Amino acid sequence: MQKCLAEGAVRNIPVRVMAKTLHLEKQIELAKNLNGRTLLLLPNELTLTKIYQSLHGSGTQLLAYKYSGNVPTLKNKLKNFSGDQLLFLLTTHALAKHWRVLPALDNLVVFKLPFEARGSKPALLGLGEQGSFVDTILPRAISSLHRIITGFLAAPGEQKHIFILDPRLLTDYDRSFLNYFEEFPEFTISTD
Repeated sequence: MQKCLAEGAVRNIPVRVMAKTLHLEKQIELAKNLNGRTLLLLPNELTLTKIYQSLHGSGTQLLAYKYSGNVPTLKNKLKNFSGDQLLFLLTTHALAKHWRVLPALDNLVVFKLPFEARGSKPALLGLGEQGSFVDTILPRAISSLHRIITGFLAAPGEQKHIFILDPRLLTDYDRSFLNYFEEFPEFTISTD
């Protein structure tokens, strides 16, 4: 993280955390009202489909994983995109698998904290169900969030804004996610 912040002029990064879960209509309204190029990071393809269908045809410039072509085609469209307003929809899994370098972005909207699918890792790692969450699952989710944020901060873009739509960041997991953001003085955390 320090490397991302040291190389550019990115300082005082607003992180807005929603204190309540937003319904689909409010999520769409938030996305449409953001200025600049925005990455909507969605937890799964079902949610991506719902958001895409709600935004498609709304006059908003939209590029979406699985809907705007295959991965190479989508990367090419992003590379050649010259507009100022864009909503780019990806799943957390697609971001981790296909995008090591992100295009120019101004906003990052994380819909859900990036936990792996329920029950996926304890069994694969040879862990029992009890005690594996705090020792393994939670640190892996924080690490995943760290990779997401550092990738976003490393992408070109003037003023960066981060939005977390998952209110559990404020109330659950013994403040582990909130403590992550508080470690860096560059983040200015606010709640809605």
